[in-house]
Amino acid sequence: QEIEIGGQRRQRVSAAEAELAAAENLLRRNQRVLASRVAIAFGEAVRARELQRIEEAEAALAAELLAFERRRLEAGKSTAIDLNLARAATGRSLGRLELARGESVAARGALAEVIGLAEQVAPEVAGQLIPGTVVPALPDLLRLARAAREDLRAADALSEAAAARVSLARRSAVPNLVLQAFSEREASSETIQGGGVSLGIPLFRPQRGAVAEAVAILERTKAEADLLRRAVDQEVVAALARFVAAQAAAAGLEEHVIGSLDENLRLLQQAVDAGKIGRTELFLFRREFVESQREYLEATTAAWRARVELDLATGQIALPTSSDRSPS
Repeated sequence: QEIEIGGQRRQRVSAAEAELAAAENLLRRNQRVLASRVAIAFGEAVRARELQRIEEAEAALAAELLAFERRRLEAGKSTAIDLNLARAATGRSLGRLELARGESVAARGALAEVIGLAEQVAPEVAGQLIPGTVVPALPDLLRLARAAREDLRAADALSEAAAARVSLARRSAVPNLVLQAFSEREASSETIQGGGVSLGIPLFRPQRGAVAEAVAILERTKAEADLLRRAVDQEVVAALARFVAAQAAAAGLEEHVIGSLDENLRLLQQAVDAGKIGRTELFLFRREFVESQREYLEATTAAWRARVELDLATGQIALPTSSDRSPS
């Protein structure tokens, strides 16, 4: 029976425990990455839904304007050219509406895919995109990321495992204690029993190569951990810059885009009916109202995505607490 007396077993256990901790942390990090993909896919689905609503409102107004031009032509107050322009505007609106509907279906399908649902049970999205505005200062975010990022903890755990492997390789040079016992029967029916203890004396060092290899692996894991820490810092800095810019753009548009699209289009229609604005102003105002809503929607979606990326960079993406796979 060979007995290790150099503490080799303890080092093997330490290495295995550190490798297990690294695997668990990497699993946790992958779960957060998946959660961020779900959040971004949700944001795109909400964006597609709202874009469809914008196109529906514009198409409805275009149809009303077309009917208005027909009445004006019948009354002799318009020309066929005016009617054809209204028809062209209506056709463009209907075309954009169909594209928006297709994009909404595709966005919901992408959300179902990242969740892991079947395509035929693509979830309906509810609510609005609210990316939030309260963000800690950059130094606080960097400290938060270094403390919370599971991939950083995994890298440190791998370094600990590599250090244990180095210690194991060095302690392998310690000779093991060998215990022996025997029992033999001689021809004269006498039983001979005995035992022995041996301890090898190493004249050569065959473990030198194994030690050098373990040291090289340790140096590599430490270098990779340092590189990952710098990459995480850069990721946080870039994510914060994108979020601040996107949030400022969304806030600026929110301040100047007054009223909902439905409300503005209703007021526009009332002005047309009352004869307060002409056709030129009508088309100009309609285009401005619709484009401002589209831009605000894109800015809000960009801010939502940027906030998700910032939370992922700092390790703050929330993880689900259950494994419910219902479409809700």
